Amino acid sequence: KQWYQRRVPITAGIGMYNSIEKLLGDHIVSSFLSVPCTSDLSKLETQPTMVKQAAMNNLPDEDAIEITTRMIEHARTLNSPDHICISLISGGGSALLASPLVPLPDMLATIRLLVSQSASIHQVSHYLAVFVIVFLSLFIYL
Repeated sequence: KQWYQRRVPITAGIGMYNSIEKLLGDHIVSSFLSVPCTSDLSKLETQPTMVKQAAMNNLPDEDAIEITTRMIEHARTLNSPDHICISLISGGGSALLASPLVPLPDMLATIRLLVSQSASIHQVSHYLAVFVIVFLSLFIYL
């Protein structure tokens, strides 16, 4: 089969999701969206399998962890050559895709400590990006 004939699970932000939904349409069998708390869900043109508004104040939270866990669980079920997983990540991904290797309160305390010591957003994002890289590597090693 050609890639575009396969059934595709999707993860993405609202704008990217709407675009890929238009492109792939009926080939999408499941979709998971982790979007900022401030996102306008009325802009969704179709309803994803699961959507969570998370990351209040651009910080990882329980909602971000919940949807990330669901995404990982779902990705592990994709065991056919006909399955393709597409992940679209934009700004805020390090807070919205949270699968911390330490308890969330410890992670948040570390972020607050970095900020209290005048860490730049770039430095804090770099710290959080480590967790996103761990999350993405799970897809590679499933």
